[in-house]
Amino acid sequence: MLLSSGKLLSSSSTNIFHWMILILVVPLLWLQFVTSAFNGYGQEIPIPAGVKANYMIRNHLGFGTYKYGYDTGSGPNQSFRQEERAENGTVRGRWGYVDPYGSLRVTEYLADATGYHILRQRIIKPEFEEPIVKPPRPVENPPGPFIGPLPPFLSRPSPDDI
Repeated sequence: MLLSSGKLLSSSSTNIFHWMILILVVPLLWLQFVTSAFNGYGQEIPIPAGVKANYMIRNHLGFGTYKYGYDTGSGPNQSFRQEERAENGTVRGRWGYVDPYGSLRVTEYLADATGYHILRQRIIKPEFEEPIVKPPRPVENPPGPFIGPLPPFLSRPSPDDI
């Protein structure tokens, strides 16, 4: 029995209190579970192109393992990195950036007890459409240098005139 404001509460009112808590709390816990499942919590989801993002997951395959990455999105100095560490200490990942010419340069790597190893390097060039106006073809036998009329000579003022 509980004592509230100087009055003793009966066991029936205590049972009602417990039922009210059960009715209110359980649906809230269920709602939290359902929304976290639909929001992709604990699941890998694709990152939309052009969006800044980062993530970090620790101990997902056992103690000391991790998985992380980032993407700076679109724009100048765009880059990304993805890395994962296994239980045996081996780290595998890839990183990349967009160079000034618009090509995506990607390096895949492995780091283990023997050191850092580059597994693969790729350059993905942007696909451009054929230009509407083609540049002129170079002349095969260009004539000598163009020498046109020279501008009139301008005399320099003397120090006395200044």
